[in-house]
Amino acid sequence: IILQKTPYRERDIVAQVLLRSGRKLSALFYGGRGGGKNQKGSVLELGHLLQIEIKKTGRRTSDLVSVQEWALVWSSPHIRLH
Repeated sequence: IILQKTPYRERDIVAQVLLRSGRKLSALFYGGRGGGKNQKGSVLELGHLLQIEIKKTGRRTSDLVSVQEWALVWSSPHIRLH
C-alpha cells in the first residue's frame, strides 16, 4: 500500500510503501509519474494496493530500493476525497 509519495526528477516518484509484513520501505518508481510518448497516466496514488517487483542489485548501500515492475491490485474510487 502506498503511504506517501514525492515527485523525484522529471518523471520518477519516491514512495513510502507498507509491505505485507508490516515493514515500511522507501521505493523509487522510474517513470512513475506517467507521461512519455503515449502520455500514459499513473496508477501510483495514495492508498492503492500494488504488486511490486524489486530490482535486484549486487550491493545494498542505502535504504532506497528500485522497483522494476508494478501492477495495480486494488484501489478505491473515492479515496482521494477523504
